[in-house]
Amino acid sequence: MFKDKRPPYFDDEADSFIAEDWLEEIENIFEAMECPDEKKVILATTAMRKDAQYWWKSDCRTQFAGRSQHDITWEEFTELLREHFVPPSIREISYA
Repeated sequence: MFKDKRPPYFDDEADSFIAEDWLEEIENIFEAMECPDEKKVILATTAMRKDAQYWWKSDCRTQFAGRSQHDITWEEFTELLREHFVPPSIREISYA
């Protein structure tokens, strides 16, 4: 069902707002499909490519060593994604 919604791919090759835009689109899809929290990280990471996929498979997985993807909360995932891909100046604007 997630792939049927044609989620955007996130590859970190665009401007600094791309991560926020991607998260918003993914969250809209999750809301439309009434996605359970425990599946959000698993589904979202299937829409990652290139640098974003590398980040997930290496840096992020190291951060969550010993934990199943089902146990990583959406909030934990999005916080780390923003810390890595969204510059502090953009994060300040987004949350001001």
